[in-house]
Amino acid sequence: MSLRTIFTAATAVVVAAGVLADAASATAPGENGSITFRRYLGPDRTKGAIFTIAPDGTGERQLTRPPGELTDDFPDFASDGSFVAFQRCNATCAVYTVRTNGTRLRRVGPACTGHRLPPRCSDSAYPAISPNRELIAFEHAFGEIRDDQIDHVGIYVMRSNGSHVRRVTLPPTRAAEDIEPQWSPDGRRIVFTRFNVTAEPAGQAAIFTVKADGTDLRQVTPWDMNAGDGPDWSPDGSEILFRAPQTEDFLNSNVYAIHPDGTGLRQITNVAPGTKIYSSSYSPDGSSITFGMTGVDGAADVFTMNADGTGIKPVTRTPLWDSAPDWGGIK
Repeated sequence: MSLRTIFTAATAVVVAAGVLADAASATAPGENGSITFRRYLGPDRTKGAIFTIAPDGTGERQLTRPPGELTDDFPDFASDGSFVAFQRCNATCAVYTVRTNGTRLRRVGPACTGHRLPPRCSDSAYPAISPNRELIAFEHAFGEIRDDQIDHVGIYVMRSNGSHVRRVTLPPTRAAEDIEPQWSPDGRRIVFTRFNVTAEPAGQAAIFTVKADGTDLRQVTPWDMNAGDGPDWSPDGSEILFRAPQTEDFLNSNVYAIHPDGTGLRQITNVAPGTKIYSSSYSPDGSSITFGMTGVDGAADVFTMNADGTGIKPVTRTPLWDSAPDWGGIK
């Protein structure tokens, strides 16, 4: 199915609750700070908020309190830990930023407002802050909605204040969707997931990289691996972290790493049958990884492990479904 789903004719594009539900964000090199993540606020997992927590599980703090039926998801820490970008969705999604003390919440970039829906406006989601904190890459969806699918989903970039929006990638109409952008540590390239809608092989996903100006597109993983779920560049730029295969039920998946040129594939986790594995993110010093995995009462919790997959430790332990973690730095 498409990674962008229309639930009713009256509701426009939202991120699908399947393969994209728990993607993580990118990590810039630096000293390890707190972890930000999304916590669902009820058992139906329709409303979420952004939290931060220390890697040892102390100092938990709720950053956002979405009003009404809005839900917050996919947080990304700035490289110095000073603010977090995230998506806020109801019928459509928009990119927001908030300081790590919970102040200065603001919407940035293009969005549908009021009761407008595509094609009269556009949908923005899954933000990723550049290492120098001056730019935000994001998924941009726009066009006509036909047969439960919007015409275009590509990677765009804007300044961190929401101005100067420009295109990086845009597949042909309804052929594929480019999603889950993350910056390389030097800010020169963006890694993302391409999901084939009608392009062959249909229904499969692969990881790509591209220069920030949209040139030099490169495929990293083969289509038959069905890789993605928020790929994250290691802080030294030598590896890309991802989950595969992108099963909708999150079963029979593991965390992998691969060199940006497609060599050196290695499996990091080897979870037991029945254990669900979610997205992952490197620590700023590159020594550890935070990720989502089956935890309390079968719900997702946030964990950490060494970069080689050893030393798994829980960070959160709740029945509320904590995932989409990103490890921030210290300013």
